[in-house]
Amino acid sequence: MKNLFTLLLTATLSVGLYAQQLVQVTDINDATPAMLANCNDTSSYYLDTVKVVCYVVTAGNLSEVVSSSINGANGTRPFIWVNDTANGGAPGPFTGLEVMGVNWGTSQATTGFTSLISGDLVEITGVVGMYNGATQFQPLNNTSINILAGNNPTFTPAPIQVSELNDANQINNLVTGEKWEGVFIEVNNVTVTSVSPFGSGVNARVNFTVADANGNSMEVYDFFLAQKLTTWATKNPNSPASFGKFTAPAVGTLFTSLKGVIEHSGNGCTGGTGQGYRLQPFDSTHYTIGKALPNFISVQSSPSVPTSSDPITVNADIVDSDGSIDSVNIFWTANPSTPLASFTKAAMPLSSGITYSYTIPAQADGTVIRYFIEATDDDTATSRYPINPDVANIYVRDNGLTIMDVQTPSSGGNSPFVGQTVTVKGFVSASERACDLGYVYIQDTSAMEYAGLPLRGSLALANLYRNEMVLATGTIQESFGFTEMVIDSVKSLGMGAEVQPIVLDPSDTTEFDDYEKYESMLVKFQAPGAGEKLQVVRPDLGFGDYAISTQKSNTTYFKAVRRVLAGRTDGTRAQSSLYVQLVSDSSWATNDGTMFYAPIVTDTNITMDAMTGIMWYAFGNFKLTPRNNDDLEGLSVALDTNGCGLNYFSMEELVNTVALDMYPNPATSNVTISAESDNITVQVYDLKGTLLIEKSSNNQGTINLNVSGMNHGLYLVRVQGDDNEFLGTYKLIIGQ
Repeated sequence: MKNLFTLLLTATLSVGLYAQQLVQVTDINDATPAMLANCNDTSSYYLDTVKVVCYVVTAGNLSEVVSSSINGANGTRPFIWVNDTANGGAPGPFTGLEVMGVNWGTSQATTGFTSLISGDLVEITGVVGMYNGATQFQPLNNTSINILAGNNPTFTPAPIQVSELNDANQINNLVTGEKWEGVFIEVNNVTVTSVSPFGSGVNARVNFTVADANGNSMEVYDFFLAQKLTTWATKNPNSPASFGKFTAPAVGTLFTSLKGVIEHSGNGCTGGTGQGYRLQPFDSTHYTIGKALPNFISVQSSPSVPTSSDPITVNADIVDSDGSIDSVNIFWTANPSTPLASFTKAAMPLSSGITYSYTIPAQADGTVIRYFIEATDDDTATSRYPINPDVANIYVRDNGLTIMDVQTPSSGGNSPFVGQTVTVKGFVSASERACDLGYVYIQDTSAMEYAGLPLRGSLALANLYRNEMVLATGTIQESFGFTEMVIDSVKSLGMGAEVQPIVLDPSDTTEFDDYEKYESMLVKFQAPGAGEKLQVVRPDLGFGDYAISTQKSNTTYFKAVRRVLAGRTDGTRAQSSLYVQLVSDSSWATNDGTMFYAPIVTDTNITMDAMTGIMWYAFGNFKLTPRNNDDLEGLSVALDTNGCGLNYFSMEELVNTVALDMYPNPATSNVTISAESDNITVQVYDLKGTLLIEKSSNNQGTINLNVSGMNHGLYLVRVQGDDNEFLGTYKLIIGQ
């Protein structure tokens, strides 16, 4: 019957009409126990157009999901959850459904969607879809929602156990959990095990994880106004508030009750990398605290990046919602080998208001100070920052931070410098220029992990070339788990060095859970065996993604494949190149940017020797983003090689900043360098960016270099003048 219905629907659509079969919410959520046992939770109405009569559970003015790709609704992606009409609309197994207020097949927010009220009886004509394991229903157009009656029932949540949803590793349990997807539920007596802040300023957000007495865990997520922080400026045009009012709980806080709707973020046997079934509270009354612990509102060190002459003051703002703070102690060490139990303990007295302070003496350059703080309230309850056994770090750097300092994650997996303004150096591994990725990344070539960083938010970035060395200053932010620098200033240091990719085996399952260390770095996927090829194993994962792996890998196992994204650029979901031909769907030729080359659509017959690109992270997945066709090596289909050349890199534009004499050039033994400056400093680099020679003059603008022991080839000479003024980068050829 289903196949016949689909055929009839297809025929009907072809003449401009829509099938409007009336179904129940429970019909859409009709996964059988056998299907769920086989990891299949796909609705039998997937991609069908149907009509549903249902009750609105979550009002349309409460969702706060930002999306720059949506037209209308102030750039938000509005959501409601609805419930089946059986039993007076009482929530129960398979009765709930997520509805996204964006017209099917468009980026247009559905008119009137954010004005829907809890209790409205509505008729919705739309298409059944899926996203990341969750069933989503979308209206066809602006006339697809009709209100039949207003403000009828109130909803009592269905009581369930966390163990029905996820296990202790937060892996979803389809057999017992799928029936609660989309349903308004309540769990009792759960404890906060982790708190995950991200973003900054008016976009600062927080999610947290709770566990039951047996350790089964669930994320509590912030789709709705109820969990938006006091700094969050609301985006929903009909929101009842201008800012959020939520305060994140402390780790260890006991909730006697948590309520909300269940959303699916697939993982486990379904092959996703999300957070399992997670809770979305939509009202402030959905959080009932049984016992509060001291709550760390903020912890900061000043200066944030001290030099060896700076004492460091650590300030902690701490409150206790059901009592008072009795004592606060800091535990710290400057010795990298000191175990936690042997850290120096010191009292942090109250300095003002809710702020407790302690000053650490100045430490040597290169020191990483490790510390944690414990606060105890009048109920003898103690909480810790950061969560045990993590520690916070303070980096003592006379010459400034490195990219590794910024990218190495701290508590919660975020950069330790979120919200802070920092300065780092790096070589440009991808640029905004034609024939390149279209986004700027820099990399520290001296490190193999945590060495890449994206630069965003400045028109000056368009002037950078690939392989150029830059000094970047900006604010560090986390964008949905992806660390970025929002630029205040960027300065070219002139000297160029080619960034070499980190070579990885895409079928290596031991690396799967540790790709954070390669985030924003230049990576090459290559099979380890001689002559072994990579293969497209999943041609279309949706949203422009496809997957590659080695031909030997078990391609049905999601940990043995790697996602690739190309052909889309919308700044949020898709930060990929328009100069890469191999894409998942021909629609990307003109959708989300116009591709420079004609698309080549992926299929499982396509192989290659290697693929290089920047490792990006979005929507719970790491994905390789090749920069142009040159990053696809040995592809089994022919690529277009015309029209690009080397537009993304021109050494000539990096040299000849001022008049300078360098002779002889080519040289064999000695080189004389002179410039119109009282003092000059000369640095000689090879093309990998390794500093080989550094020499300064004494009150004269001439230096003699002995290069007789150097291999023949091309070198780069960087020259600085008085007050470290950059004078230029010059080519030096050493002959035989």
